[in-house]
Amino acid sequence: MKIFILVLSALLILSSQAISATVFEAIENNNIEEVKTLVIKDPNILNERNEQYCDPLTVGAIAGNLEIMKYLLSQGADINTIDHEGSNLLHNAAANGHLEVVEYLIDQNFDVNTADGNGNTALLFASSLNNLELVKYLLEQGADVQAESTNGTTAMLNGVFSGNVEIIKLLQNHGLSVDHPNQWGVTPLMYASIVGNRDIVEYLIENGADVHAISAQGETALVWATIRLHFDIAELLMEKGLSYNDKNELGRTMFFAAGKSPIEAVEYMIEHGADPLVVDSIGVTPLHIAAQRGNTEIAEYLINLGIDVNKADDQGRTPLIWTLWTDSLSTLELMLENGAKIENCTVECETGCATNNSSPLHLSASSGKTAFAQALID
Repeated sequence: MKIFILVLSALLILSSQAISATVFEAIENNNIEEVKTLVIKDPNILNERNEQYCDPLTVGAIAGNLEIMKYLLSQGADINTIDHEGSNLLHNAAANGHLEVVEYLIDQNFDVNTADGNGNTALLFASSLNNLELVKYLLEQGADVQAESTNGTTAMLNGVFSGNVEIIKLLQNHGLSVDHPNQWGVTPLMYASIVGNRDIVEYLIENGADVHAISAQGETALVWATIRLHFDIAELLMEKGLSYNDKNELGRTMFFAAGKSPIEAVEYMIEHGADPLVVDSIGVTPLHIAAQRGNTEIAEYLINLGIDVNKADDQGRTPLIWTLWTDSLSTLELMLENGAKIENCTVECETGCATNNSSPLHLSASSGKTAFAQALID
């Protein structure tokens, strides 16, 4: 009898799980009759959660199925439900561009300015979509245009990703700055340069965006446009006064981005006047950066431009030492093939490799990089 009860319980659990999975599928397919059948069969599925920790009502908001949502509410679904990120029904409907559902939820007294666990409001979600009418509606309902997420993202920053310059115009007309950066110092102009939307770039510049703004990483919109190979935007930004030889607080020019750029971007920078032999305020060269990133192709290109492979920074570290912070054996071999010195030295020497009397061999061995150590011995 005990075994029979256990088997029966297991079968009931499996049956409940099957019904739960089926109801989510029915909602996504907008099959209200199937939803009704399943809810009647097992009312508890109203409280079930899928792998994304969404209950059926939340899935309805995501899918934009208002009729199904109304039915689920009539059967006792919790209108105040939230998902694993603290997003409520209004957040999920707005994030997926469902204006009709958003209007219904506002009529049900949802607060248009409530934020989820990441500080995102319905407007912040909606502004990233190419849905001008939804953004207009939320603003008409009192959405705070100045709202920011926990990382400092504004509707203007998100609006860039919508690709719709009319959304950018609307937000600015409601008083939102075209220059306000997120916590990493990235501005709307930088975002527009990253995604390559020339129309938005032009609008932002024409409406006062600071083309000389520098992110926390020390890069301008020109760098972002170039790294992403949006050369038409790069040309526009140079026409507005930006240069690859502009320096940030570390004394690094924009050419220092070469170390993390595709070869086409580096060639473009050189063709447009970038000085490849630049050194920052602590003695670092673009070759150090390429070495640190294990970017062998760029490192070789920079060496061919004349950057000294044995130029030490202020701590006595040459690009060879910086290579040891990566797993790129090919970059290490490139340095050696081009005359990188491996003997001990101190920070005072002219062509040093290491600090604290540690050689590249010592450093590679102590960090467990046996292949590197072998390459240095050979």
